[in-house]
Amino acid sequence: MAACEEIRTLVERARQGDASAREELIATHREYILKIVSWRCGRPLDCHSDEFSIGLLAFDEAINTYDPMRGAAFLSYAQRVITARLADYYRREKARGQEVPLEVAGPDGETYMHPEVLTAAEEKSAEEEKRRERAEEIAAFSAELAAYGLTLEDLERSSPRHRDARARLLKAADTLARNPELMERLRRTHQVPLKELAEKTGLSYKLLERGRRYILAVSLIRSNPAYTHLAEYVKPEQKGVQG
Repeated sequence: MAACEEIRTLVERARQGDASAREELIATHREYILKIVSWRCGRPLDCHSDEFSIGLLAFDEAINTYDPMRGAAFLSYAQRVITARLADYYRREKARGQEVPLEVAGPDGETYMHPEVLTAAEEKSAEEEKRRERAEEIAAFSAELAAYGLTLEDLERSSPRHRDARARLLKAADTLARNPELMERLRRTHQVPLKELAEKTGLSYKLLERGRRYILAVSLIRSNPAYTHLAEYVKPEQKGVQG
């Protein structure tokens, strides 16, 4: 647990521009990167391989794009980024006209399934896993909405049709989700604290009242780290949102 906290702290410092934290993260995880790259490629590799260089760049990319609010541990997220970048690499190699065999030879004459073949199978499996996870999230969210007397159909009907209105309501829902006191009141009373949201966001009470169902649903999603897939659909827009 302490190691996880240390990694999380280093990632946060690196994301804030601390070059020494970034260098420490990469330096202390070279063996981890090599292990992941070798595993994904299905054969032992060394630090001079193209794949390891891709893994280093992907690890650095993971530092920049990691979002702790999504709930995944950093190293698990970094592993997914490394896998994706290796898949991109082999696709580019194939696009250049290089044939991709089903198997490749290892350093001692043994054979391994080619990384791209493995990747294709893994991607299919990953997509199936994502579909299963999304279905589970939707079922859990539907049950949570039912406690408020709402259904998914109610949410669809109450979703704002105009982009500007949707952006404003997403801003309000994100503000609510980030405020533990207001979320506790919402869960206790089943009522959206419209007055407080109007004060905190500068949005009109009338707009918030019209969109209260949408705000309620989105805030439930954004305040629950288990809803990783649903959260992708309700990210607040960062620009162009005004009261």
